[in-house]
Amino acid sequence: MNRLSAELVAWAVALVLAGLLVWGIRLYLALHDRRRDRFSRRRLRLLQDTALELGADVVDDPREAGLPYLKSRPPDRPYGLALAPTDEAEYFPIFEAPVRGAVFVEAWPAGSPYPPMRVSMGGDGVTIGDAEFERAYIVRADDPHFARSLLGPEARSLLEEGRKIGGGGRLRLNVDRLRLRIRKEEALASARELAAFVRVGLGLLEQTREALESRDAVQYFDAPAPDTKSNCPVCAAAVEDRRVVCRRCKTPHHRECWEYARGCSMFACGESRFSI
Repeated sequence: MNRLSAELVAWAVALVLAGLLVWGIRLYLALHDRRRDRFSRRRLRLLQDTALELGADVVDDPREAGLPYLKSRPPDRPYGLALAPTDEAEYFPIFEAPVRGAVFVEAWPAGSPYPPMRVSMGGDGVTIGDAEFERAYIVRADDPHFARSLLGPEARSLLEEGRKIGGGGRLRLNVDRLRLRIRKEEALASARELAAFVRVGLGLLEQTREALESRDAVQYFDAPAPDTKSNCPVCAAAVEDRRVVCRRCKTPHHRECWEYARGCSMFACGESRFSI
């Protein structure tokens, strides 16, 4: 009898402990969800305040994007601002704008804990001719001449201006065939700071466009005409047949990919009309 009672007591204690464990897990998940919801609401309010500052719109439709973002209004040049979550329940602001015909360029901030886009390129990077800048950034590019044209004195000054916004968090610049992307490795706390970050992005977008125009002018006289084929941003295949072009950002798509995406698939463009 005493042995049976001891076993019953042990089972009862085990059940109580299991119940407490389940209750603790549920409480943790509830608090985590509440914290995440509070963070999401705060992030959305920050985007809305920034949109008012810039005369832009906020998109908060889960069918269109996985997270809310800010996008420009026509006739302004298309661009977007997203607040991408990090592992620390914070966010990094990311500015993105479509460009056409660029080649890969990355200005990676030295000492960043986040790896560069192309780790395999290695090496000390492209020399720009500015020792202080080269200590702060490692530049990797498919075309060193284009990288030096893009990262001239004005662009370097803009990168430093963007770094100083907020608490001085690092700034990363990436350019590829379809877009310019700038990420700040710091959560900015106010709409004023985010608007300043967007204005830096717009300045760097202008520098990118000027570098592209300069490169195209040189190629026009000194080299064969560049290949005009482009890849569809939806399926990544070359756009050769059934080609349509976004009326706003001029990005080519396959007709069926345009219809699948219900418009231009470039981040923050949102155009529904196309040209053939």
